[in-house]
Amino acid sequence: MKRVALCIPTYERCDCIRDLIETCASYYLEYGIDIWLFDSSKNNAVEQFAVDVQGQYRDRLYYIRLSPDMHTGEKCFKIYEGSGYPLETYDYLWICSDSVQFTRSAVEKIMNALEADCDVVAVDPRDLYHVGSKTYSDANSFFADCAWGMSLLGASIVKVDTVLSGKDWNQEEYLRDKIVDFPHVSFMFHQILKLPEFSGAHVSLEDREYRSSVYKKASGWYKIVFYIICESWVQVIEGLPNLYTDKEGAIFKGGKYSLGSIRRFRQLRMEGIFDFGIFLKYFSVWNRVCAVSRGSLFMLSVTPRFCLQRDYDNRKNRLLKALESFRKAHDKIFLYGAGRVGAVYAMYFDREQFAFEGFCVSDAQGKSSYMDHPLYAVDAIDLNARTGVAVALQEQNAQDVLGLLEKRGMDKTHIFYSQEFYKMISYELGYRD
Repeated sequence: MKRVALCIPTYERCDCIRDLIETCASYYLEYGIDIWLFDSSKNNAVEQFAVDVQGQYRDRLYYIRLSPDMHTGEKCFKIYEGSGYPLETYDYLWICSDSVQFTRSAVEKIMNALEADCDVVAVDPRDLYHVGSKTYSDANSFFADCAWGMSLLGASIVKVDTVLSGKDWNQEEYLRDKIVDFPHVSFMFHQILKLPEFSGAHVSLEDREYRSSVYKKASGWYKIVFYIICESWVQVIEGLPNLYTDKEGAIFKGGKYSLGSIRRFRQLRMEGIFDFGIFLKYFSVWNRVCAVSRGSLFMLSVTPRFCLQRDYDNRKNRLLKALESFRKAHDKIFLYGAGRVGAVYAMYFDREQFAFEGFCVSDAQGKSSYMDHPLYAVDAIDLNARTGVAVALQEQNAQDVLGLLEKRGMDKTHIFYSQEFYKMISYELGYRD
């Protein structure tokens, strides 16, 4: 089994760290993964948490204090250098966001891939382009398939002795100008070309094998997303050696995923982040980073924000009426799902003082509570005509549960399920995808 240093840069997000450790640490350690917290917070909440729980994890949870003024990109390079911790004792380095969590099955797939001794392993929790799990000996092919996804901090794992050891750590090349926002991508694809022989792997995960912590509501660069994608991301990819031939493909895929669909642009317009000035500023870039047509973007950029707010309020009222009808028709309501979606439902229900009995899951695994509410195995619940179940799961898992409830003879009128409702309450609670 390979030894892996999972290094997590964090800043003022103790809730995310606690969620990660309590959810994942036990099985991360089983697979030979040590956890290093690189904390630049102004307060000592993360440090105190690490001290309090360190003994529970066989002294394989470590804490390192960094300057609060340090940019995330600079933190990454401190970690690549092995500054302050014994990097050379590990086979692989995995730098990961404090909000990114992988399931046990995902970790098993990842660790199996590391046994092939690849130089770089790209972890893909989306696999939107159906690449599948595969290995590479050609750096250009690896770049074409994997570069855009590796923008996520947590989507790449590097071999210490081939990629990191014996390097001349000239940080200025990777921490300058706009490249500082994606220095790990620039560093990785420069270093790959310096290897006498390259071996890479792409690990395809299912949606259900990855989640973002419920305690992270928005990206740190949500309000400057157009600068990040239209300038920083473009410059990072354009600045790579010309041996990488599909730079436009990498730019487009990364931008398309980060900027999203017209729905996201509507949200950004409603909040004043996207407007006609932004449309004009990046007019020549839209077709390189975005799947939405320039015509649609123009029309949206000049649409009054109050019109979008009115449309949003109408959709919101329609969804709330559907929920209210469901609530009135049942004496007891359970939330099916004890993950991120279930947590968002619970927070919204608590905020609005909507009573519910607790959570139910397919297998409670000995747990009796979640988020200070009772947790039940679904088999222990009397699913009678006065009991309603709100399915609070992502699409893929939700379809499985809807089938399970149908097999148990539960009529559709006793089930509340709406991805649109989940998106709405997420937005109401301040989540920004």
